[in-house]
Amino acid sequence: MSQKSGGWQGAFTGGLAAMMASSVTQPIDLIKVRLQLSGELESKYQRVSIVDKVGEVYRTAGIRGFYKGLSASLLRQSLYSTSRFGVHAKLQSTLQNYRGRDLRVWENILISVPAGAAGGFLSCPADLVMVRMQADGRLPEAQRRHYRNVFDGLYRILREEGMKSLWRGSVPNINRAIVVTVSQFVSYDKFKKELLATGYFQHGLPLHICSSLLAGFVVAALNSPVDVVRTRMMNTQRANLTIVSSASAASPRYASMIDTIIKMARTEGVRGFYKGFIPYYYRVGPQVVSMFVFYEQLNLLWNKFLK
Repeated sequence: MSQKSGGWQGAFTGGLAAMMASSVTQPIDLIKVRLQLSGELESKYQRVSIVDKVGEVYRTAGIRGFYKGLSASLLRQSLYSTSRFGVHAKLQSTLQNYRGRDLRVWENILISVPAGAAGGFLSCPADLVMVRMQADGRLPEAQRRHYRNVFDGLYRILREEGMKSLWRGSVPNINRAIVVTVSQFVSYDKFKKELLATGYFQHGLPLHICSSLLAGFVVAALNSPVDVVRTRMMNTQRANLTIVSSASAASPRYASMIDTIIKMARTEGVRGFYKGFIPYYYRVGPQVVSMFVFYEQLNLLWNKFLK
């Protein structure tokens, strides 16, 4: 994290960096969502491979199918990462000026929590549409939503399910955003400082890549269960809507985050919470690396040309 970036700078460079990174990792993110939704509420654990899901997407939608939900992903990042980078940068610069020193780990955690909460709340409607668009191809034709783009999805959810439904899954989404933000920002800063202390690294691209690779594993390990719960809840429609009767294909109804956790634990066990972990790390690794590399480079350009 750039220690010199203020709130507006952090919001712009962080949001743009995250949007650029999401454009790179969108196909992996789609496969991750499909894996997380496999075997919902089945009594026996079913192992589904990445290759199976890649083949399924390609057979049903071709190459374009891997970019289903990209518009929602970009809108999400424009809200999610812009707000969390902006809030974090503002709180970081304010606290550093007050303390007169670099922040300690616990202080970095403290300011990362409200940054993540803000991003998770603001991005929930776009996140909801993104999950549904990515999951659409696994449903029978009669049950598919066929959102044309993120704005069509937002309009239809608002019209068919009501305003409240736009924030369906907001609690796990906010929790996930807090976990992601804390684990990303704190671990990236910590790894960067530790690598600099070894004397083998200087400020530059190798340092940013190594620090973000290590941070990506921390993010995946801590956040994967929360992400699975969030995905399951967001893919569930409101209980009073008509759902086609195919029990194996219809989305199960989850009443709350606790209800989702209990049902998953009973039917799928602990492993169910780590469904899609490998593609999730394959997605998180490149996402975190590209996001922080873009972020650092954009801050260099900002400081060079706009200050």
